[in-house]
Amino acid sequence: MARLLRYSVISVLFLFISIPGWAAGGSCPTAQNYLNSSTGALTTLSSLGVTNCYFVAADGADSNSGTSETSPWLHAPGMPNCSGTCASTNPGAGTGFIFRGGDTWHYGAGTPATGGSWTWSWAGTSGSPIYVGVDPNWYSGSMWVRPLLNGDNPITASTALSSCSYDESTMAFANIAVGYVTFDNFEILGGCWHSTQNGNGLCCLVYIGSGTETTHNIIISNNYLHGWSHVRFSCGSGGGSGNCDGAQGISGDSHQDACPGCQLVRNVIDGSDSDSSSFSAVLWNCYDAHQNVIRYNSNGFVCNNMHTFHDNLIEYISESSDGQTHSNGFEFNAESAATNTVYNNVVRHNTAAVVGWLNPSQTDYFFNNIYYDNGGSGAQIVDVDPTGGGTSLYIWNNTFLGGTVGANGSWEGKLQGNIFCDSSAIGSPVSSGSEINWTTAQCYNAGYISSASDSADVIAPTSSNCNGVTPCAAGYAANQTLTCSTYPSLCTAYTAPGSALLGVGYNSGSHAVIYPNYNGGPRLTSGSWDAGAYLYAGAGSGGNSPNPPSGLSAVVN
Repeated sequence: MARLLRYSVISVLFLFISIPGWAAGGSCPTAQNYLNSSTGALTTLSSLGVTNCYFVAADGADSNSGTSETSPWLHAPGMPNCSGTCASTNPGAGTGFIFRGGDTWHYGAGTPATGGSWTWSWAGTSGSPIYVGVDPNWYSGSMWVRPLLNGDNPITASTALSSCSYDESTMAFANIAVGYVTFDNFEILGGCWHSTQNGNGLCCLVYIGSGTETTHNIIISNNYLHGWSHVRFSCGSGGGSGNCDGAQGISGDSHQDACPGCQLVRNVIDGSDSDSSSFSAVLWNCYDAHQNVIRYNSNGFVCNNMHTFHDNLIEYISESSDGQTHSNGFEFNAESAATNTVYNNVVRHNTAAVVGWLNPSQTDYFFNNIYYDNGGSGAQIVDVDPTGGGTSLYIWNNTFLGGTVGANGSWEGKLQGNIFCDSSAIGSPVSSGSEINWTTAQCYNAGYISSASDSADVIAPTSSNCNGVTPCAAGYAANQTLTCSTYPSLCTAYTAPGSALLGVGYNSGSHAVIYPNYNGGPRLTSGSWDAGAYLYAGAGSGGNSPNPPSGLSAVVN
């Protein structure tokens, strides 16, 4: 018996020491600087379920404990050059990894070097996610700016480069292939590619994995992606040879059921300092994309798993300079097997062949969107593919300036309360009612656009009677709860009487999203609603026009 007991104790001890334990970091930042992506409010890490933290800085050492800002690591787990204590740490659920603001990690040349693609392989849980991001109160330099992940290629808008200083054609700067991970507040720049489109070019700056079994509930938030470059395009017929426009900002698995619960929130992907007729901002994964600013790319969003898409700004999307790639403001080739929503987006200043493409396979709601200056009156600004098998596509309370909406022939659209300024619905939708159809001049005279042009800004009305233009949009549309009575909870959450119309703006100084960007003009509590995405607020109500950008300043990184 004693011998058996002794062996049992030895076996238990061996089992105990042979199983790697989850490491525990130090105390986390306590300020309310962290986005609750569901509510939009700022909160603490602890309230999000992140209860211990490690710290990473450009002057750190991987032999340090990493458990405080005074003893940071040089690298993070998953970076190939991570060593020592950094490499032996096994990140557990509820752990944060805090990067010092203003520091740079290099993929081409310079120190500290990541050593190649940074692959994150540790999952959190629903109540205890893993956070990889920042503490805005910890930074090098005179003020906080995002930590940088730099491919080290010179930033240029050239379309005639003969080579990349550092060829990152097959690299993912950050690769996350697990669940319940938040990747927050990095600046990613300096990537360069020289590869065929069929080879996907530069894989991506952020890749959010593959396979629904392991990749889910990832949040990519508050990042600033810019400064990409490419070797001169020499694209063969159909993109089959040479160097083509195949690079991506945020990418992932292309299956319809990929990355359930994943969110893209308040990211800025801005090619104004690059070849602005190149680069796909978001490819395949946009299950939940909200409050993002996408500008100066050859593709905005091309997705196969869209579920909810709202409060995004999409602007200056143009045809690719490779002469082959098909460009889109947004293109939803497939969507989630659920009730899906597209609302409160501003889509403007785009010259891409496809401004917006919908392929409904479910019951979908498309409302409170604003379109203007998108290729002129002949452009198809919302192109609906009627072959997806969807039952109903509710299109209501949108404002369209120029272009057409719908599909040739019969399609599943149910239109209500839209404003068409020098615009129209085409084909044969299932139903249409309380639409406002104005010429550009009427739209201007009614106070809904800033000038009598299809390139005018769309503004909130200032008159309760549309300055005499009839029919007047104020109070014209039927109460939308009638339209979506089958899904009353959906309508209550988004546009029922009393809810506010919000939107998104762009702070070009800090390269951050401004949200909300509109004063809250509540929907009417009774009677008919105003047609279109904007409401006449009335005297003393606070209005509902766009707020001007605030806090603009030049930031030199």
